[in-house]
Amino acid sequence: MARFLARGSGNGTLIATTANSQQPTANSHDDIGNRTYVDGPLSGTGDTTRTIYDAARQVVGVIGPDPDNSGSLKNSALRISYNLRGQQQKVERGTAEGQSDSAWAAFTAAERIDISFDAANRKNMEALRTGSASATTTHAVTQYSYFANNLSVSARWIKKEPNILTFQPW
Repeated sequence: MARFLARGSGNGTLIATTANSQQPTANSHDDIGNRTYVDGPLSGTGDTTRTIYDAARQVVGVIGPDPDNSGSLKNSALRISYNLRGQQQKVERGTAEGQSDSAWAAFTAAERIDISFDAANRKNMEALRTGSASATTTHAVTQYSYFANNLSVSARWIKKEPNILTFQPW
């Protein structure tokens, strides 16, 4: 669906009309109505983005377009995990071999943000990490604390040397 921008002189005379090429040209939806594919303004499917949902209709993945049109580069991808309350608890950035279900199943994470919550279900920590579960490297941590009125106060920790996190005031 192309959108157009019309400009006139103010007296009802049309001076110019241009297509807005930033708008997607086609969307696909699943049986529930979730938007699963967005095909951008370029011809063909080389600029298509896929969105993946769980049974609760939460976005659990996004796979970007093929960056080099069937070349050696993989699609960028994002995987999101939720806790039982529907809060994001992990966001992973990585790659997929394509946009198929099997490519999604073989998602490879490059980095992640782990998020934890306190007993009142308020975010109390975010940590940027790389590596596998057995060899994790933490690069930055943001800790959150709250006043009695639930206003947040944050403290940010940055990794500057191996195994040492240093405090960085806001």
